Amino acid sequence: MRIHAFSNRDHSYMINSHNIVLRKKLGLVVNSSGQKNRTVSFRIPQELVKSIETESTVKNIPTSTLLAQILANHLGFGGKMGNAGFVSFSKTLLVRLIESFPEKKIIEMAEYVSGEPMVDRMYAVKGEYTLESFLGMIEDWAGSNKFPLRKGSKDDLTTYTIQLDLSRNWSVYFAHIYKNVIENLTGKKVAIDTTGNTVWFQF
Repeated sequence: MRIHAFSNRDHSYMINSHNIVLRKKLGLVVNSSGQKNRTVSFRIPQELVKSIETESTVKNIPTSTLLAQILANHLGFGGKMGNAGFVSFSKTLLVRLIESFPEKKIIEMAEYVSGEPMVDRMYAVKGEYTLESFLGMIEDWAGSNKFPLRKGSKDDLTTYTIQLDLSRNWSVYFAHIYKNVIENLTGKKVAIDTTGNTVWFQF
């Protein structure tokens, strides 16, 4: 995507991505993967332009890629968290809140959240309650919180591994939410495993 961004003082700033072809008839920019992007102009305060440049340098990614990530997060999961009932707490507080709960209580909480509250959350975030949208929400949530996630498929089985690094109790909580929701949506049995750092599930 090519973006022309201007500061409040009309200091011009242009970002160009690589491997693009301009199709004049469509007024679109098409990158090497075939994805269609529009050329647009924004007025951005100079301080934000500097912050974007700095962040892209630190992350070693093109500025246009960083801007696309920011917009995708705001318009996607990140921007809908409040509507879906998500709130932010420190990691230390989250661990302390649940560490004294017995496993039975944690599984009961997961079972409750997996029901109507999850259906409401899914419609708020994804606009539908399906397996694909639920897995998409898991991936968006993990990405938003910088939790490493791996997924794979083999012999008609789908496997997810998420490194939470919260505590075993939180791993148990999330594992049972994933198990309950996927079983409700698919009718398949879901295998789960947990450690103090990781949630693993397969279906």
